[in-house]
Amino acid sequence: MSDSEESANKLVVVGDMGVGKTCIISRFINGTFTLNPVSTVGANYSRKIIDVPELDKELILDIWDTAGQEQYKSLAKIFFQGAKLAILVYDITRKESFDSMKDYWYKKLKEFAEQDIVIGIAGNKSDLYLNEAVPEKEARNYAKSIGAAFGLTSAMNNSGIEDLINTMGIKFLDPNYVINESEEESKSEEKSEQKTEEKEEEKKEKKEDKKEEKKREKEEKRREKEEKKREKEERKREKKEEKRQKKEEKRREKELKKQEKEEKKQEKEEKKQEKEEKKEEKKEEKEEKKEEKEEKIEEKEEKIEEKIEEKMEEKKEEKKEEKEEKKHEKEEKKHEKKEKKEEKQEKKEENKKIKLGGKKKKTKKGFC
Repeated sequence: MSDSEESANKLVVVGDMGVGKTCIISRFINGTFTLNPVSTVGANYSRKIIDVPELDKELILDIWDTAGQEQYKSLAKIFFQGAKLAILVYDITRKESFDSMKDYWYKKLKEFAEQDIVIGIAGNKSDLYLNEAVPEKEARNYAKSIGAAFGLTSAMNNSGIEDLINTMGIKFLDPNYVINESEEESKSEEKSEQKTEEKEEEKKEKKEDKKEEKKREKEEKRREKEEKKREKEERKREKKEEKRQKKEEKRREKELKKQEKEEKKQEKEEKKQEKEEKKEEKKEEKEEKKEEKEEKIEEKEEKIEEKIEEKMEEKKEEKKEEKEEKKHEKEEKKHEKKEKKEEKQEKKEENKKIKLGGKKKKTKKGFC
């Protein structure tokens, strides 16, 4: 075997979000299918060895599942770097995924991948062919125009995946190997005719169903009409009875209203009388309260006057006492002054006597 056969070969699976890339790989690697798989973040990697019976060889594949979200599209260069094989996936029920595959993923593949990369196109979700938005012929012609292998695949039904990868393996291992494309196209045309027949059959069934449904609807409408007629008669009888009952009710209501009117009139008179009485009572109460208020005001004024008089008397007494005290203090001061004057006079007399006594002594000394 050559080095390319012995070493692992990178196969990238690319396409828009939700086209079924992860489901295709899961079915191919593990033989399992999940209806709502978790979206791939960045890229996932798996390895598988496949047999290529046409060439009696084995091929080691490193299969890269890439994220289709918008934020990961900038990583296309890294995804395609070193890839030897690539599967471009679109959803056959979503035309925009096919357009994106052509206008974005294929262009990025040619921009960043090697020139001799082997390309395969997978029209996935072929089990939903009744909702097909991309005709198989259009997709197959596009694949032929870019030299890519083509296959309708269904991860749910496990169809077409191994055939597509096997065809890509033959092209990779032996580019000169002639694949009977006319046989494939013939099979494709047969499948297409079969799909058309199935679609026509489905349309026919739908038409028959609609016809039967219309018949049922007509019968239902007839029954409804009869039912409505019966209901109308019943309503007529009911209305007649209702009319009679209403008439009787109105008569009774009239009597009741008359009675109520008399009662209300009586109540009104009673209320009026009560109101007058209450009014009189309130008036009396008001007068009493007014008198009480005036009495309280008078009492308050008297108390205030008494307090003022008491305070005035107290102040008068205080002033009188102060005056007496001041008079007494004045008398005391006058008495003290008199006493001081007398003391001063006495001291003066004493000094005079002392002075006279000294003169006498001097006189005596002079005579000696």
